[in-house]
Amino acid sequence: MFAVVVVVYVLVFGSFLAVLLKMRSRWRLADEQGGPRPPKETPETDTPYGPRADGSRL
Repeated sequence: MFAVVVVVYVLVFGSFLAVLLKMRSRWRLADEQGGPRPPKETPETDTPYGPRADGSRL
C-alpha cells in the first residue's frame, strides 16, 4: 500500500513539474517576442455584486 501511495505522489509531482516547465518555456518565448501585451478587453467597472462606489444598494 505504501508503494502505491509513493507511486501516486511521484506521478502527481512529475505532472506538476512538467506543467511548470511548459509554462516557463511559454513565458520565455513571450518575453522574447516583445513582452506582455495589453488585455483584449478592459475589466468590468460595474459589478452586479458587492458594495457600490456611491454607497447605494440594489
